Amino acid sequence: MTFLHSFQPGGVERVALRLAGAWAEAGCAVTAVMGRRDGPLVQAMVGRFTIERAGEAYLALRSGLVEAV
Repeated sequence: MTFLHSFQPGGVERVALRLAGAWAEAGCAVTAVMGRRDGPLVQAMVGRFTIERAGEAYLALRSGLVEAV
C-alpha cells in the first residue's frame, strides 16, 4: 500500500507509482490510496493496481479542517 495526494507529475509521485507498478508486476497485491484521483499520470496506472480514494478524515486533515494532535 502506498499513499499519494494525486497523480500529478511530481518526483515523489513518479517514484511511488513506479514502485507500485513494479510490485504489481512481481505479483504483489498493491493499493494506492489517493487524496485525489486526477492528474496526468492516472492513465498509465489504470488497471495496473487498485486505486482507492482516501476517506473523509484524511481529506479534512489535508485541507486543514482538522488540527493534528
